[in-house]
Amino acid sequence: MARFVVITLGERGALSSFDGLRVTVPASPVADTLEAGDASTTGLLHHLAVLGYLGGQL
Repeated sequence: MARFVVITLGERGALSSFDGLRVTVPASPVADTLEAGDASTTGLLHHLAVLGYLGGQL
């Protein structure tokens, strides 16, 4: 079973679950959606790495 799941919902934001804690995040207005998902994923992975959740695996 996955401990951490993120589901992107496009213009509706994202839904995540971490060890049973569910969080919804609204979408932010953007001027250009090209590569927006990649940027969002990169930011999330960076934040998780800084907090130590990735065990140095990034």
